Amino acid sequence: MASSSSPSADTQRVGDILLSMDPTPFITVLSNLSSSDNALRSGAETDYDFMKKDYPNGLCLRLAHLIASSPKPTTRCLSATLLLRLLRRDGPHLSTHLTAICLKDLKSILLHHLYYETDIDTFNNLCSIISSLAIDLLPRNQWPELNLFFFQSLDSDASAQSQLAVFLIFAEAVPETGEILSIHEEGLLKACAKYMRSNMEDSRIRVAAVRASVGWIVYLKDEFTELVVLMVTTLFDLLNKNEEDHAQKVLEEMIVLAGAKTGFLKTLIDDLVESMLLVTEVKGAEDKTRELAIEFVLTVAEDRNQGCGMIEKLNKRITRLLGILIKMLVFIEDDLSWHKAGSDENNAGESDVFLYGMESLGRLASALRGNAIVPNHPDFLPEFWADKDWRKRHAAVTALRLISEGTSKVLQEHLERTVEKLLLLSRDPHPRVRWAVMSAIGQLSKDLAPQLQQQFHQKLVPALVAAMDDSQNPRVQVFAIFDLILWI
Repeated sequence: MASSSSPSADTQRVGDILLSMDPTPFITVLSNLSSSDNALRSGAETDYDFMKKDYPNGLCLRLAHLIASSPKPTTRCLSATLLLRLLRRDGPHLSTHLTAICLKDLKSILLHHLYYETDIDTFNNLCSIISSLAIDLLPRNQWPELNLFFFQSLDSDASAQSQLAVFLIFAEAVPETGEILSIHEEGLLKACAKYMRSNMEDSRIRVAAVRASVGWIVYLKDEFTELVVLMVTTLFDLLNKNEEDHAQKVLEEMIVLAGAKTGFLKTLIDDLVESMLLVTEVKGAEDKTRELAIEFVLTVAEDRNQGCGMIEKLNKRITRLLGILIKMLVFIEDDLSWHKAGSDENNAGESDVFLYGMESLGRLASALRGNAIVPNHPDFLPEFWADKDWRKRHAAVTALRLISEGTSKVLQEHLERTVEKLLLLSRDPHPRVRWAVMSAIGQLSKDLAPQLQQQFHQKLVPALVAAMDDSQNPRVQVFAIFDLILWI
């Protein structure tokens, strides 16, 4: 704990803590950084700030030694977390803070301990620490031992742990040091392919291989499409093993790839989209997994240069995706708070699945436009308009509203039939369906003006006036008024 002594005395005291043969006082400072006792935490923060300012070399080395020697996983993990924060804060100017001797010892301790760390969080932080150092040192040729570690670890006889470390370090460092690390092309890509094909118990290394592969393609060479095929293989293997957390990480990496190198996926896009649609149909899959699969397709579709054209050609896939998104809109409940006048619960009853379906349907329509969306509507959609379940009727109207913004020109060709459907449901027995109709009319009144107003004034205005008299459902009334203003 910090005392009320002079700054020089405090500096000497924390120096003694760092240099002590007994690590206990230093560990106590680290532990107190997260203490619930304000006095203990404040004192520890003061001491730690002195260490960072006056003893950066001693602090980094002490943290590194704790990572390598403490028998307690919590202490090793805390030390690794703090060292990583130090390096990421001062990484670009690291050499101005640490001496050459300190750097030499630090690099040696960290690389050596990679082979032995058993705690997952500490191991991940350790790899991040090394990548942060690599970003600073490799461009100045100040860490040849790291390249040697890469070569040795990518050998076919190397341990899985060392190869996992290489994948993680490479993935984090490649954005800044890609050209330097490109000397490991043959060994790295061979190891990535090997582990993505494998069915080993520890799936972390398969996910890391996917991540390293994506890093290679994005930052070095957009070649080797076979790596993408192996990513899909890995994805379904993980889903079959019920390892959804790992499968989701693979999907996240593939989304990064789709956003950065859309055109690279052109020759594989049909199979990739089919794979993503299959993921959404996996029984028992988490909502997040399905949403990530959809996000991959949307990411490609939203690329105006190439991706949009790639997806537009996949008519059957578009129909299936539209069906998946529209069915998401059924996940809504009739929450009583929605009906209350003046209630702030505008989204009451709308599940996360419903909200994601709305967002995604709007994005897809805006990306692909009418010629790809309107002709490829799912076969079940007409049935939704007349279904006994109000949720499906509500979904049909909501889908029309969402799609109209991006497909208004093509919708003009189907305007009369569309208006007839809206008129029919404007008298629906369920107020949320009627409200959805008012919302859809409002959107169409903007997107299709002035054609809608000129052609259907005599049909839609009476429907809006009637809705304004719906005194038992103020929300319907309010939207009808808003709509009518667009017709004046």
